[in-house]
Amino acid sequence: MTAEELQQALIDWSVKHSGYEDHRNYIGLSGIADCPRMIFRRYFNSCVIEVREHLRTRYSYEMEAVIKHRLGRMGILGIGKKISAYLGRVQGHVDGEISGKLLEIKTIPLGEHLPTDRIPRKVFYQIQGYMFYGAYKEALILYFARENGSFRTFQVPANREVGMEIDTKIKSILDCIDRHV
Repeated sequence: MTAEELQQALIDWSVKHSGYEDHRNYIGLSGIADCPRMIFRRYFNSCVIEVREHLRTRYSYEMEAVIKHRLGRMGILGIGKKISAYLGRVQGHVDGEISGKLLEIKTIPLGEHLPTDRIPRKVFYQIQGYMFYGAYKEALILYFARENGSFRTFQVPANREVGMEIDTKIKSILDCIDRHV
């Protein structure tokens, strides 16, 4: 095998096993903060991404697995609930639980990008959706910088009002999906 063949083989394998789902037949709570039209389009259409995005996705999942392994070795990681609502038409994939709290792991490229005083809106809504449909009272969000291995953690309580807002949005989107408008 030549150097070029090795490089291409690694790229091909990484793309094939990146974990990126180009189409989901459900509404994913990880993108619930997006506009309803975008969520509707994502439900019906595949999304093609570039090779570099597949590589980034693969690496992020690998880093997440390393963190979960570390938390498991520490004896504090529990298996999270599978989040499903509306007969599986709405789903969320929880990274785990710690002391009964939902755990969400986010990997980011640089330590300087770690949130300082609050989490981004997109993550806030994702977590609130998980807590609403998964009946969690609190969430722990762990940010991990791929560049240098630094962490930042946040504890977020469930907000029932935001959960109801998300549920109303989802009902509206499902109604549009059912009518295909």
